[in-house]
Amino acid sequence: MRDRSPSRTTKAAATFGLLLVMILPVGPTGLAARLSGAPLASFPQADLAERRLDSALIAYEDGYRLYREGNLRAAERRLQEALQHEPNLLKAHYWLGKVYRELGQLKESIFHWEEVIRLQNLIRQRRLALSIQDNEYPAERQIVATRDRQRRAEEAWRKGRGLLEQGHWAGALAELKTAVDLYPGHPEYVKLLARLLWDQGDLQAAARQYGDLLHLPGLPRETALEAIDRLLMVGARLPARRGLRMLLQQFPGDPDLQQRLDAIELATHEEPAAAGRVIRVQRGQAIVDLGLENGLKLADEYTLRLRAFRTGEPVTDPRTGRPLGRAPDRTSGELLVTKVLSRSSWVLIQREFDRGVQEGDLVEVQAGRR
Repeated sequence: MRDRSPSRTTKAAATFGLLLVMILPVGPTGLAARLSGAPLASFPQADLAERRLDSALIAYEDGYRLYREGNLRAAERRLQEALQHEPNLLKAHYWLGKVYRELGQLKESIFHWEEVIRLQNLIRQRRLALSIQDNEYPAERQIVATRDRQRRAEEAWRKGRGLLEQGHWAGALAELKTAVDLYPGHPEYVKLLARLLWDQGDLQAAARQYGDLLHLPGLPRETALEAIDRLLMVGARLPARRGLRMLLQQFPGDPDLQQRLDAIELATHEEPAAAGRVIRVQRGQAIVDLGLENGLKLADEYTLRLRAFRTGEPVTDPRTGRPLGRAPDRTSGELLVTKVLSRSSWVLIQREFDRGVQEGDLVEVQAGRR
């Protein structure tokens, strides 16, 4: 048998150990406990790789925990950090694919699941022993399902565009809503749906789509400004301000963007955050502009409770005149949803305060009262 030099043996053992760390489940026992035999620290060549992998695994654990808590954007950042430290960390690719799937960014999701398959094939080709416990890697099935979802979204979008060109607005609206439901992370789909809703006069629904559009990464400047301008036209200053701040991070020092932001900051009136508004009051009941299109469900009837309120007076800095906010809101009544319709709901006025529930009062869901 041919003798191996000690350096070659050490290098082979270190490489085998590092590959195992990339695929074995993360647990509380520490990095060295995941390896059979001597700890990584005994291999001089692996010192730098050990520190890199340790940072990657810590970031991965944070990202996985944040995903389970539903904090998808924070999970995305931490899992991306894990892959910056170790690009071949298979589990980070898999869960990042899950994050992007739930965010509606299907193209990014497919990329990371393809990385899972590539790494699995690489491991098989090198005949490494896989020891995966309490983990799931259905990346191939996920890719097939996600590609089918992507295809159906594109098909609905193309149908919607065709119907729009023919003047069939109702059919186009239905197809574009389907496309956005299937692929909410595609800026072209969201933009076209927002424009169509705006042209049809459904400004609040269009504003919701424009607000979602501003959260999508890599949005062109012109598209972002279109969304911001239309949000301002319906009085939605908060999402418009967030959009301008994100644009200023992308284009720091831009005088036009800074001027727009300053104008919003100095505005004397700002619409309060509310779920909807009281439209009509009659005989102990009221109608609010909340319905199925706003996210309510038929199951909310006789279970969902709302609070009707009026906003407090604006508060300004007496020295500079800069608006600081508003005085506390005044509750006018407690409401119970009794009938959910497409764009509105009937509510029962259970209790009234001050001058009682009146048309124009704002409504919000009572915390913990569903």
